[in-house]
Amino acid sequence: MANLIPGVREVRAPLAAGYLWLFAIYLAFAPAIPSRADATGAWDSLQALEAAATTVGVGLALSFAAYLVGSVSEALRVAGLRASWHLSSHMRDRFSGPSAHNSNDDGRKPPGYDAVILRSYSDAGLNVLDEIVTRKLAIVDATLLTYGASLSGPASRTLPAEVRERVTRAIPGLRVTWGTDGDEGVDAHVREMVIRRVTDELTLVRTNLLGREPELFTAVDRVRSASEFRAALAIPLAALAAALVWRATWWLGALVLAAAIVLVAQGLSGNRQSTDNLIELLRLGRTTAPSLERIDMLIAELDAKGAQSRQMTK
Repeated sequence: MANLIPGVREVRAPLAAGYLWLFAIYLAFAPAIPSRADATGAWDSLQALEAAATTVGVGLALSFAAYLVGSVSEALRVAGLRASWHLSSHMRDRFSGPSAHNSNDDGRKPPGYDAVILRSYSDAGLNVLDEIVTRKLAIVDATLLTYGASLSGPASRTLPAEVRERVTRAIPGLRVTWGTDGDEGVDAHVREMVIRRVTDELTLVRTNLLGREPELFTAVDRVRSASEFRAALAIPLAALAAALVWRATWWLGALVLAAAIVLVAQGLSGNRQSTDNLIELLRLGRTTAPSLERIDMLIAELDAKGAQSRQMTK
């Protein structure tokens, strides 16, 4: 049952959205559909098919069509959001400059905070994620000090190649800036890079819970699924509102549009709550992200190698 429920939750959003789209389309274009006596061509074939099919068959066909339409609608919605996120972040970088990303009242907002992709996270959740990443990188830093290197400054030219390779393999992207003489922004760059990688991996973080702690997965997935369900209904409800304004009365369309706006607000709130729950589970060690797991393995490897070196020098 625990494996079945998430699948049902995945289906309900596109199915409900598809039904709303079909209803909105029917309401908008029903007057243009010819009657059975006047139907010709494709319309005549469709009406003949409807007459030949049973009620159950028509219901199944409509449900299948609704699921397809809803799936396409949901895919386009997600693609549009991602495009707007990237465009907004690019324009902000271009016109505001990098310094605008690291300033706030107390100077402690996580790097990249104002990127649109992170706006679905609460301030508290982002701060907790920043603390998790900062703590792990500090451990790596402390371990590297035994080799005369640091993540926050130029690496020692005498750093063993094997150690350097392990660090850059565990923290992809560090290879570009690490060890550059005079670079004072590596620390912020590395922290922001790891935070962004962890946020990209939150779907995997949630999936890991299914095998490790099914009850926690169900609790987290319930909140996420509810928020996505509300968000998926918002756009077809707006289309239904337009159809009602066109074919019925403006006030009825306004009511449906208001409902769509409320669903959007509830969806954003639920998404923040779901993400905060995952971040809190990361903090408690109940689950992990691949990027954080690689850093933990790096720390263990460096500790083991350091202990081995100390033994050899004795």
